[in-house]
Amino acid sequence: MAFVNAYEPDGPDEEETGWAPVATYGMVYEADFARATLESAGIPATVHGTEHVAIFGPGWMGPSHRGITVMVPRMWLEEAREVLGEDG
Repeated sequence: MAFVNAYEPDGPDEEETGWAPVATYGMVYEADFARATLESAGIPATVHGTEHVAIFGPGWMGPSHRGITVMVPRMWLEEAREVLGEDG
């Protein structure tokens, strides 16, 4: 998986939601795989940014020019980084 070191500034506000970005990917399927990996480890996760890749319709799993961000509750952030092998 290719990790994109970017965070969409107009994305979900982590202060308001209690969720924080753990990783951002260039392809939808990579973000979905990361979310599934986290959930299988018992860590709640969600994917944000897929609304920007709907040029080919819902369900598009290809690249995004803005990145697809995987979010986890702040209390799970360090463990999520370990599970995904991200340095933060």
